[in-house]
Amino acid sequence: MREEGTLRLVQAWVVSRVAYSLPYHRLNKQENDQIETISRGTYKTAIRLPQCTATSKLQKLGITNTFEEIKEATLIAQKQKLQLTRTGRAILEK
Repeated sequence: MREEGTLRLVQAWVVSRVAYSLPYHRLNKQENDQIETISRGTYKTAIRLPQCTATSKLQKLGITNTFEEIKEATLIAQKQKLQLTRTGRAILEK
């Protein structure tokens, strides 16, 4: 599998799992850090970088988002979706 195919697989599998389940849990700092570490490690493996590659170098490539960014985007999208229906607005008012 080529690098771009591997990256698409990582984004489809890992990022979607992170985005669709974890934003709704109350995680402590250690758990957030673990998610970041796993995510970065997965991307490094996908693009065939050594695991010891500096995170700053990975971030300069611009192919990853932090867990906090993914979490924030997911929650904003969910709130916007709930605003569209009467039932959703009632849920948000609680």
